[in-house]
Amino acid sequence: MNPTFIKYNYLSPIFESQRKKAKGFIIAGSIIAGLYAFGTIYSLVLPMELVSRNSEFREYRYFTPIFAAMIIPGLVLLCIGLVMSRKVNAALRYETILSGDRNGIVEIRELTGQTGKRQDEVFKELETLFRKGYFQGCTLQLEGTPAIIINDAMVGEKGTGFAEVRCPKCGGATRIRAGSRGQCAFCHSPIEDV
Repeated sequence: MNPTFIKYNYLSPIFESQRKKAKGFIIAGSIIAGLYAFGTIYSLVLPMELVSRNSEFREYRYFTPIFAAMIIPGLVLLCIGLVMSRKVNAALRYETILSGDRNGIVEIRELTGQTGKRQDEVFKELETLFRKGYFQGCTLQLEGTPAIIINDAMVGEKGTGFAEVRCPKCGGATRIRAGSRGQCAFCHSPIEDV
């Protein structure tokens, strides 16, 4: 399955733009930090005979502190990209869980079992993702039992219903929301109801 053709039910267009930005920051930060790190190392390891005989290489040595300082902006871009990437991956993980939900209400305590995180960590992460607009078609319920309420979860005419999808990899049947994508309950491969 090509990931560019997967239809996300609960991720907003902001998700895709954030994913592209994260990738751009990681690539740009890696290139900038890598180039200036190379320049720093190269200027430090120049053979002394070369430096003493050739004034061009002597002047190159003076740029060592500048090269070293310019690594920092590259590392900052890289760190920003990694933080954004972590949020994107978390949103994608929650979307997979939401797509496979059976009753339209996903309680935070259900998510703790599926993500392996503590309840307060899941709640804080979801609050951030909802505040930044990563999700659509669902809301975060804060009152009472914290949960994600799926807006179109009613089975039948008013909702999307469910479909049983066979995994192309292992052949196992998994029940997911109709017209959505999810994860095989047996081998955890991506599946999609088309």
